[in-house]
Amino acid sequence: YFGVNNFQSGHLAGLALGRWIDTQWGGETDHLVVLEEPRAGALPAARIQGQLEGLSEVIGKQAEIPHTLLNSGNTSEVSEEVMYAFLEAHPTLRRVAVICFNDDAAMGALQAARQLGRERELVIVGQGADRMVRHEIRRAGSSIVGSTAFMPERYGEKLIDIAMRILQGEQVPPAVYMDHVFINRETIDLYSPE
Repeated sequence: YFGVNNFQSGHLAGLALGRWIDTQWGGETDHLVVLEEPRAGALPAARIQGQLEGLSEVIGKQAEIPHTLLNSGNTSEVSEEVMYAFLEAHPTLRRVAVICFNDDAAMGALQAARQLGRERELVIVGQGADRMVRHEIRRAGSSIVGSTAFMPERYGEKLIDIAMRILQGEQVPPAVYMDHVFINRETIDLYSPE
């Protein structure tokens, strides 16, 4: 296997979300929404688990936080639809934390909040650090505070290194992961200059 370390990438985002909640909302949140994709299987599910554990490490056990699991459908459109319905059904929630299966889900959640004029009531972390989310992270006051970078632009270099090691008869691990970083407003220019 080569690619995303799903648990670690999620864990980075969960820690960052917890720190944001701790500093901006005094460690309190009214509700946690998990935009997941059950059809994706066990590996990407580890991404969600990592976020939950990272968040719990900073602000306490997730079981103590009211939470809702929503199927993101792996698209921004489905994520927007289910998040819109959730927010309409819960008009009194003012501090909603959102963890996401990917950046499409993060953008869908953001669009739903914007349509309802509730962007300031959400804090969202993504997975992938795609271009649209990097643009959003740079926007002052955005609900998307950051995203874990998968850095597919660096895959080629890593794969060639692995291939060369195999050709030279070296043993390589059965799984090789990318080194992930969490990109937020403070670090975005370091990892993704405009």
